[in-house]
Amino acid sequence: MTVVAYRRCLSAGTMYILSGHRRLSLIPARDYSQSAIRRYSITSTSSLRSSSSSSSSLLSRLLREPDSQVKSVLDLEVSNNASLKTLGFSLDCLLDSLNNFSRRKAQLVLEWRLEKMLNSNEKDYERYSELLHMCGRIKNVPFALQAFSSMEIQGIKPTSASFNALISACLASGNSLTAQSLFEIMESSDYYKPNSETFNIFVAVYAHSENEQLMLTWQSARIAAGLSNNTETYESLISGYVKSKNLTAADRSYEEMFLSNVAPNISILENMFSVFYCQRNLVKAKEHLKYVMSNGWKLTPFMAEKLVSLYEEVGRVEDIEELLTTTLAKSCEDRNVLMTVQFGVIRMYAKMDRLDDLECSVNKMLSQGISFASDEDVNKVIKAYFRRAAFDRLDLFLDCIKPSYKLTRSTYEVLNAGYKRVGLVCKID
Repeated sequence: MTVVAYRRCLSAGTMYILSGHRRLSLIPARDYSQSAIRRYSITSTSSLRSSSSSSSSLLSRLLREPDSQVKSVLDLEVSNNASLKTLGFSLDCLLDSLNNFSRRKAQLVLEWRLEKMLNSNEKDYERYSELLHMCGRIKNVPFALQAFSSMEIQGIKPTSASFNALISACLASGNSLTAQSLFEIMESSDYYKPNSETFNIFVAVYAHSENEQLMLTWQSARIAAGLSNNTETYESLISGYVKSKNLTAADRSYEEMFLSNVAPNISILENMFSVFYCQRNLVKAKEHLKYVMSNGWKLTPFMAEKLVSLYEEVGRVEDIEELLTTTLAKSCEDRNVLMTVQFGVIRMYAKMDRLDDLECSVNKMLSQGISFASDEDVNKVIKAYFRRAAFDRLDLFLDCIKPSYKLTRSTYEVLNAGYKRVGLVCKID
């Protein structure tokens, strides 16, 4: 079978892909968030971080210049920075920000990138796939189709990966019908059949949009194609179930994943903490925590937040203390995790008016260099002192936190209301 030739046809504001005698219309559909397909981006997280500062300064320059100078500014940037000459640097952050201010300038950046690739006779299909993903980030499918056609003109045969990138761009832009048509082209081809990633893209997008029916339709299509579920598939399924509050299905998928000898990832582990929190299932939450820690995973702030919230809901402050003094004391290096658990312990002691334990926890927290981060937590502690009429101890508490925490207006309002209620008008500020 010969390589299918594509060309663009603009007619009455509508774009078409022509494939032989088959015409695929680009029909605007529901807008799906780019985050649903973020893991299929070729650009790595580390490259995004390393380019963020340069992208910020470049963004400022591009916004100042007229549209006619955008490509010249980019040429100058490349000529002044040797690390950018390979065109391997990420434009994702730049495009995201630029598109918020000027869609036209974001389009010009894509045009510049494609022109550079064509002028250098770029033959690496991954570069074109990367460009297609960028088109998806700014929801510019027409240019994605242009880039796809340019790739063919360069003599680069389409692959499953390049079709996947184009499908991702379509779905990110809300063109689900066009994405479906591209999938059908892949199915009828002998050279770029739908692969595991193709199905996962569709499953992820519909999971993100909480369309459980279509999510399961594409997951079933994956199985029918002879592809078993992998980590990315289960990630989307469990995430979709959590979003739609179908906790039983999320639990079932998680169990099925282990029975299939598929390893979880951080996203799956975090979502299961959400499931157990919503179910108020302390037993499973503890088992899950044990599995996470014993298999070399690190507790994330999100996991800690869900655990602490669950312990607070069921009133198990001892469990939080155990988490803080044993599990985290030995292995946790994330300060945000420690803070989340510390604040949870303090809130629970405040709720139960256990002032001795409360003060011990506050002193321990301050000795570790951690200070209060929320006036809501401080206010809960203050109210506990008022409930116990422990005004001298309240004064000591305020003196202790003063060097590291500035009282907010809401905290002063709580103090003034409390003192007024007990008749200590002399303390009202």
